[in-house]
Amino acid sequence: MFEFINNPEDRGQVGIGTLIVFIAMVLVAAIAAGVLINTAGFLQSQAEATGQESTDLVSERIEVGSSVGIVGSGANTLKEIRVTVQGAPGSDNIDLTDTTVQAVGPGGQENLVFKAGGSIDNTLAIQSSVPGSAPGGTDEISAQSEIQSGETSIEVGVSSLSEDIANYELQFENQDGDQATYDLSGDTQDTVITAGSLGSDLTSNAGGSVDITLVDATNSIEHQTISIKVLEDPIPGGSKQINVQSQITPGASEIDVAVGTLSSPTNYQLRVDDEDDATSAVTQTLATDEDESIITVTGLGALSVDDGANIDVTLVDTTTTPNTDVATSSGQVLGTVNSVSGLGAGQFTVRSDGTLQTSAVLNSESQFQILVNPTVGAFSDGTAFQEGQQATLDIVSPAGATTQAELRAPDLFNSEDEAVRL
Repeated sequence: MFEFINNPEDRGQVGIGTLIVFIAMVLVAAIAAGVLINTAGFLQSQAEATGQESTDLVSERIEVGSSVGIVGSGANTLKEIRVTVQGAPGSDNIDLTDTTVQAVGPGGQENLVFKAGGSIDNTLAIQSSVPGSAPGGTDEISAQSEIQSGETSIEVGVSSLSEDIANYELQFENQDGDQATYDLSGDTQDTVITAGSLGSDLTSNAGGSVDITLVDATNSIEHQTISIKVLEDPIPGGSKQINVQSQITPGASEIDVAVGTLSSPTNYQLRVDDEDDATSAVTQTLATDEDESIITVTGLGALSVDDGANIDVTLVDTTTTPNTDVATSSGQVLGTVNSVSGLGAGQFTVRSDGTLQTSAVLNSESQFQILVNPTVGAFSDGTAFQEGQQATLDIVSPAGATTQAELRAPDLFNSEDEAVRL
């Protein structure tokens, strides 16, 4: 009835075949599992990216309040369009300078980008800058970003203080724990003070740093700490620091540069060039009295070119062959508008509390007006935006969240400078 296999070789062949089939199944299962794991990982990454994009779209949503137009001198056209915006409840900060406004109107379609308004910042400092005062005091300090190894004094800018200045002191400490204290009771507010006799131990470690803390000693409150770097190699003959104004008017023929301490100013010159054409650089040799002062470099000509371009100012040591670039400071060419009529096609600006802004960050607690010029671009078909005409504004946040505003001018305007709801 049963056939017994007594030959060991026959029995072994059946076992090996089973083992081969088993191994093959394991390999197929492993490959399939690898594919599934890779697919799951890809889908997870894609889902996370999609979720982040969705979150950004929700958190950067802009809400439009009122939209009004200001009637121009023609009595039937507008000279200004104002759209009030704010962040949706719970929204993150939204930088309106990176926001795009897509306009569709009688003159066609165009994208509008931010144009800074108001005055540009031409402030300069050689070593220290003093923050502006504020009601109640700002309790802030500032200092140069670098200090020479072995220096025993430093200039510190002290802003207006909320308490009597006699209550405050400056505390200095380096990374090794060496400390020094400067009592402010003999100084005045809103000034640059020289904290001397600090001891060379504070700045002995080249490449290290020194922390400066403004302390209300009476109430044991630390208000602010800033850190300055100790230079690796002491520079003989002065600080050789320069600083150019951070913002430059397009087409400017001159620029102000602050120059720090130099042992022999006549051995140096300033070289001014732009990022578009370094071959047309302007140079100016320093005079004997141009040490620790603000110098006006003239004859810039075409250097101050397009909006957004950078102007580089370099301090050059002319005693070496070839000449050595010692320090460089950069400023940005930034044009501004002082009124809506100064806006061109493809531009918008922002106003807050009646003042045009050079920057604007929107959130659920702030409110700005987006201003556009209805006499140019998409709003003009040869005549400024006028009675009965319509336009659409799509306000697109940096993350891509879009809010639409429909603008429709009334069929009848009454008088110049009248504000009409759109």
